[in-house]
Amino acid sequence: MSGHAYGTKDAASIWATGRTWWQIPPIAKVTFTGVLPVGVTGKDVIVALCGLFNSDDVLNHAIEFTGSEQTMRSLPIDDRLTIANMTTEWGALSGLFPIDSVLESWLRYKATTSAMFAPKNAKNPASHTLV
Repeated sequence: MSGHAYGTKDAASIWATGRTWWQIPPIAKVTFTGVLPVGVTGKDVIVALCGLFNSDDVLNHAIEFTGSEQTMRSLPIDDRLTIANMTTEWGALSGLFPIDSVLESWLRYKATTSAMFAPKNAKNPASHTLV
């Protein structure tokens, strides 16, 4: 799972050419320990990281988030997405989480849900019937 920052010029270039490139930046590693207390969200985590560490430490870096299997399994996908996407607020170029069974299950669920709602009639693709 990864979050990247693209500006308007980057987006316009991608739309115009259908291509992009990304130079691989230096990597900073953040290791999580323990389990988040009830009520603490991914936004709380990334805001705390931004406050604890100088942005110069991670400026123009890719941040790899790691931790024990128990720690990583305790982070819901929504929190991982928030943390990865908000690394740009910290000065980093991207945030990365490892692929694990929680992410695989989430992706499998999303793919199944997407397939359930796949339009069967191209004339009205926004119409869905659930039983």
